[in-house]
Amino acid sequence: MSHTTLAGVVATQHRRLREMVADVARAAPGARDAALHRLLRHLAVHLAAERVALAADGVAGAGDAVEEHEIVEGAERLDDLGTDCPSFAVQLGLLAAGMVHHETRSEREVVPRFVTAQEAGDLDRAEQLLLRCDDIAVLDEDALPGVGFGHMLRDARAAVNERARLPS
Repeated sequence: MSHTTLAGVVATQHRRLREMVADVARAAPGARDAALHRLLRHLAVHLAAERVALAADGVAGAGDAVEEHEIVEGAERLDDLGTDCPSFAVQLGLLAAGMVHHETRSEREVVPRFVTAQEAGDLDRAEQLLLRCDDIAVLDEDALPGVGFGHMLRDARAAVNERARLPS
C-alpha cells in the first residue's frame, strides 16, 4: 500500500460526494429529497469511515473535529430547511464549500501525515475500510428521505466501527 493508493481512494470518494452535491442541485423538485438523502447518507458514512480509518495516535487533530462539526451543522441545516425552502440552494452551496475545505485539507495534509506515521498494515486496513464505504452507505439507502443527518451519522459510525472490527 502506498500513499498514492490511499490518497486515490480518499480523492475518489471526495469526487463522488461533489458529484452527488451537483445531482442534488440539478434534481427536479420531486426528486430532490431522494437525491439529498443519498448525498447525506454517503457523506455520513464517508465522515465516519475517514475518522476511523485515519485515526491514529496523534494523527487526527483539532482541525479535523472542527471541520467535521461544520459539515455536520451544514447537513443538519439542510435537513431542517427541507428542499422546498427558498434558501435551500444557498445552504447546499455552503455545505459544498465546507466539504471542499475538508477534502482539500484531507488530501493535502491528513492523508500524507497519516501515511508517514503508519505501518503498511495500518495503511492497508485504512484503505480497506474506506473502500467499504459504498457497501455501508447503501445499507440504509432505501430508507425514506427525512431521516435526520444526526441519525444517519450515528448509524454510520456504528456500521463503520463494526466493519473496522471485521477482518479485511
